[in-house]
Amino acid sequence: MYNLLENLKEKNNIKSISKGLLLKILALLILISCADEITNVNNYSVEEALTDPSVMPVVTYTSPNNNAVGPFDNYMIVERTPKAKFLIQLNKLIDVSSLRSNDIILKSGNETYPINLQDTDFAGNYSGSILRNILVFVSYQTTYKAHKTYTVVVDSTLTDIHENKLNTPYEFSFTPEPDFRVYYSSPTYDQVSVQNFSPIYLYFNSKIDASIFNHFTISPAINGEWSIHEYYDDSTRIYFSSDVILNFDTEYTITLAGSAKDAAGFLIKEPYQFTFKTVPFQLYNSGYSSYQGPNGYRIKNNFDFDFNAPVDTSTVRASISILPSIDYELSFHSYSNDEYKMIRIDLDSYQILKDTEYTFTFGTAIRSTTGANLKEPFVFIVNMGN
Repeated sequence: MYNLLENLKEKNNIKSISKGLLLKILALLILISCADEITNVNNYSVEEALTDPSVMPVVTYTSPNNNAVGPFDNYMIVERTPKAKFLIQLNKLIDVSSLRSNDIILKSGNETYPINLQDTDFAGNYSGSILRNILVFVSYQTTYKAHKTYTVVVDSTLTDIHENKLNTPYEFSFTPEPDFRVYYSSPTYDQVSVQNFSPIYLYFNSKIDASIFNHFTISPAINGEWSIHEYYDDSTRIYFSSDVILNFDTEYTITLAGSAKDAAGFLIKEPYQFTFKTVPFQLYNSGYSSYQGPNGYRIKNNFDFDFNAPVDTSTVRASISILPSIDYELSFHSYSNDEYKMIRIDLDSYQILKDTEYTFTFGTAIRSTTGANLKEPFVFIVNMGN
């Protein structure tokens, strides 16, 4: 390895360079040499161009391109919103651990935005190689806004691994969101099995005010109201609060008309519509306790069954069957608001048979307090021998 390092120094006319840096370069060259083919650039192979001290660093590619107009498909999605993201490729290797805050900046007008390399955490720890010529940056605090042009400045203070600097600053600008539009909706388009207590959210790429609420329709109609979700003082998210739970097993359509405007008065690019379907009234969770029974063997008992809506208690007992037949006590429990969503069945522990399979069946006659019946029977099987 020592001879290989010395050859590399002689080949690149490097008089004084740390052995640690040469080791980093060598590791990168080994990775590159594993490629199926190497593209020649100005009679240099890729590894020679990246590490040649006589070659001055220049920006060779950016994404987005200069003067590009979005929307783009390479956003970084964080918390359901697309965050600012861009890529810079150079012809030389950069030691990213030595990057300074003013080497590369993202701005719009007089406002600048914090940026991080994509594969670094908030503490600044790198998950990839620190020697690279392709730099991908993300601004986790910045969502691209409508009608704004952003500029990335690569300052002439940026240096390569040989301390060579860019001759002049490099800039490229782009408009990622030229029009007012909806970024995201929740529930998502055509989503099924939506819980009937799920909130309805819409995320926009521009600040909005309460005037936008007049441009919404919901079918079938739901009693409730729209509100602006003040998220980081952003005013780009709204949600609908329903006065009652949504109907079971029902398809809803939310429509935002093409007459909607953002707070600055810009019309939405096009009408926005999405549909979703709620779940039927159903039993969605079950559990039990296991303990030593009075007959000297372990048993399972205290069976809890959770429904996704308050239960009409008058319809329960006649709709339950347990086989083999056994005596039991039935009780109802609530998590909040005195609404009975949980049924508990306590079997007579003296009658529980060892190594016997019991089948609990809840029939479709069980109703919610809103009048919805179970769509299909629910069957729960438990083996007392396990």
